[in-house]
Amino acid sequence: MPDYRSWTTTRGRNMAGARALWRATGMKDGDFNKPIIAIANSFTQFVPGHVHLKDMGQLVAREIEAAGGVAKEFNTIAVDDGIAMGHGGMLYSLPSRDLIADSVEYMVNAHCADALVCISNCDKITPGMVNAALRLNIPTVFVSGGPMEAGKVIWESKTIKLDLVDAMVSAADPKFSDKQVNELERSACPTCGSCSGMFTANSMNCLTEALGLSLPGNGSMLATHADRKNLFLAAGRLIVRNARRYYDDGDTSVLPRAIASFDAFENAIALDIAMGGSTNTVLHLLAAAHEAGVDFTMKDIDRMSRRVPHLSKVAPSIQIYHMEDVHRAGGVMAILGELDRGGLIHRDVPTVLTKTLGEQIDTYDIRRTTNKDVKDYFRAAPGGVPTQTAFSQDRRFAKLDDDRVNGCIHDIEHAYSKDGGLAVLYGNLAEDGCIVKTAGVDEYILKFSGPARVFESQDAAVEAILGDKIVAGDVVVIRYEGPRGGPGMQEMLYPTSYIKSKGLGKACALVTDGRFSGGTSGLSIGHASPEAAEGGTIGLVEEGDTIEIDIPRRSINVAVSEAELARRRAAMDTKGAQAWKPVNRVRAVSAALRAYAAMTTSAAFGAVRDVSQVEHPTAAQAHADPLARFAIPGQLGFRTGAGGLTYVDIDNHGGRATICLQGAHVVSFRPKSQQEPVVWVSDAAAFAPGKSIRGGAPVCWPWFGAHAAEAGYPAHGFARTVPWTVVASRKRNDAKTEITLQLVDTPQTRAQWPHPTQLTLTVVVGEKLEMRLATTNLGDAPIRIGEALHTYLHVSDIGAVEVTGLEGSSYHDKVGETARRKQRDAITFKGEVDRVYVDTPADCVIVDPGFKRRIRIAKTDSLSTIVWTPWIGKAEKMGDLGKGKSGAGWREMVCVESANAMDNVVTVAPGETHTLAVTYSVEAL
Repeated sequence: MPDYRSWTTTRGRNMAGARALWRATGMKDGDFNKPIIAIANSFTQFVPGHVHLKDMGQLVAREIEAAGGVAKEFNTIAVDDGIAMGHGGMLYSLPSRDLIADSVEYMVNAHCADALVCISNCDKITPGMVNAALRLNIPTVFVSGGPMEAGKVIWESKTIKLDLVDAMVSAADPKFSDKQVNELERSACPTCGSCSGMFTANSMNCLTEALGLSLPGNGSMLATHADRKNLFLAAGRLIVRNARRYYDDGDTSVLPRAIASFDAFENAIALDIAMGGSTNTVLHLLAAAHEAGVDFTMKDIDRMSRRVPHLSKVAPSIQIYHMEDVHRAGGVMAILGELDRGGLIHRDVPTVLTKTLGEQIDTYDIRRTTNKDVKDYFRAAPGGVPTQTAFSQDRRFAKLDDDRVNGCIHDIEHAYSKDGGLAVLYGNLAEDGCIVKTAGVDEYILKFSGPARVFESQDAAVEAILGDKIVAGDVVVIRYEGPRGGPGMQEMLYPTSYIKSKGLGKACALVTDGRFSGGTSGLSIGHASPEAAEGGTIGLVEEGDTIEIDIPRRSINVAVSEAELARRRAAMDTKGAQAWKPVNRVRAVSAALRAYAAMTTSAAFGAVRDVSQVEHPTAAQAHADPLARFAIPGQLGFRTGAGGLTYVDIDNHGGRATICLQGAHVVSFRPKSQQEPVVWVSDAAAFAPGKSIRGGAPVCWPWFGAHAAEAGYPAHGFARTVPWTVVASRKRNDAKTEITLQLVDTPQTRAQWPHPTQLTLTVVVGEKLEMRLATTNLGDAPIRIGEALHTYLHVSDIGAVEVTGLEGSSYHDKVGETARRKQRDAITFKGEVDRVYVDTPADCVIVDPGFKRRIRIAKTDSLSTIVWTPWIGKAEKMGDLGKGKSGAGWREMVCVESANAMDNVVTVAPGETHTLAVTYSVEAL
């Protein structure tokens, strides 16, 4: 059996000092044999969702002690997103999640507590405590403060339910008088508790039920109702029981990581999708999975969103239903019960209360149970009296809402939609995904396109919306508001509320790398990843670009060619330290927020902290290995390999690549989605100092082919045979890694190229391979260069593939003749091909039926395309093309090179930079 953690401080002669301090807190001799239960309370007078929690910790503590444990309470911070909204305070909301998780971890581990009760409620507090519980992995029970009662006003003899968002929208809508706004303000939030709709706080508290970490009713029982007191009391008894089960009986099923398994995360997202929860829940579930060591990703959320129906609409998506109505309809257990009937729930996962979730559903689903107490429990009703006091009323509805056709919760047969209330969209605007709450989107704008109205901050967008500069059909793009770019990933509730107040809620879209409040509705798409500050495409969108949104097809794109995006990216990169930063934004960012930005990751991965981004080698390590400071733990490392050369190995969630520092030569690349590599290297290639490598993606520069004047100079220039220097590396996100290498003037290079020049190659490895070759003229006279990224691409059989996209282009045929010819059809291969195509389009594609894929080559500032295959005769003469898997290496490759050669050599003026960029991506055939 595991030892009680607390024994570290309560047993043994040497712990006399610790026991003395424990005694000073009130502990007696007999207490040192009991489990010490930490109570993490989040009481604060700043937040209505927490204002009533002051005495809750001691309520639980008394129950713990009555059950045979020792209770020790401490507090965490709690930020109110509604009060922090619309100004610099919102920068602190998401970062507070990490502070809360850390504070719970610090207190529990510093004092060696045996188990934990988390008293949470609002937006970042519940997820912060969930993250802490999964880090600590000791018996834990969650109990939240509960939702507030819905607000009500009586206008024109009609009772209208309302919430915080209604107050915000009315304040910006000139149709409402000052008197009406004042009445809404005074009525919107009538009691203590988390805001009454399916906002982030209530969504997360519901998800703790689906994860198995809290008791039935935790997410929906009103804060004001007397029945909620029983949840606190039960949590106190349960945590002692579960601590005994673990420490005395060795039952690991009560531990958070045993409960919050992959299947449990699928249950949680299934609930989230079915109830149309806040988009913030995606961020928090991804972070929780990270802490739990569970490989649960955006891809899983996307998969689930396509099969789980939307069963419940609650404010802000619909006005008539709030959390009190969800509870009356049976709460979380009722929604899970409907999903269970459709075979969409894992029943056999454990919970803190029962051996399986299925057992819990069978007991607490109002459509299954005959237990009168359970049915009475879900009839708990609002009191209708403004109060800040918990458990202050015990009213009940006359009957339950078990109408699954027209009630608050629908059954699968009468779902609002067959796919759920949340969706993940992918496209060139969000390669790693973005999130939309489809529960709040009108059906007729599920497909939408319009011109981009681009803003570098939330504040600038709000000014434009309130200034009537946004019109129907516009797509508002708010960028540099992601986890790193904000920093802090602000919520965009004010922009979306003001769009609604202007009557544009069903006529405009909003896309951002920031996030949304659970109170947001409409065509509001957040978490665009990678974010602008990480080099995401959203940072390249220009005013007036057409944004295309297709929710049924799960796509979001900016209608700009890959070549144009590559051109914009190259131009952005030339800005140096100012690249990927907002233009003309004035914002005070504290040291605390800068520290957060330095360590956070993409929203697509939960915006979790990654300390590897700020970990540096020691001085001794850096002296012994100058490359050590560029290593990225878990993604990028250096080694000495074949021929005594130095290699960079990159391995992330998107892809895997190796770069030889001699020549900055990419010698392998394979996306994780592919079994076969994209880049081909001969198994007979020579890896040796000063030698070119047959295969990969060599850099041909500053001339292509033979030197025009010096026969002894190497073909295709010297850049591919000399060492390059690593100057930068960065982790863009878990699926994309960037490294930058430079070739600078040296006596060795100056002998063949007397012009002062700096050559920079940036390589980005992920699901795609991106290469950007930048030539900077450091001299005072123009220079002319020929260049190519001479890429050998892996194919199943050269005789079975074709290259498309060059139809209509002219080319120089170097096999037997140099006459200029025109390509009429797709290129096929029946013999040796050596052609230099000039003035070519931006994209071409290798169609490979054998590997059932297309390799797309998208380039910018490259006018030439070289296509080459040696065929058997020349291959035998060359001798270094190897055998490959087929016995003839030449059959397994084709060179399609992005270049500026022959007619298309480039002139670079003094002080200017020319950048050739190319992206290799793979599509299923």
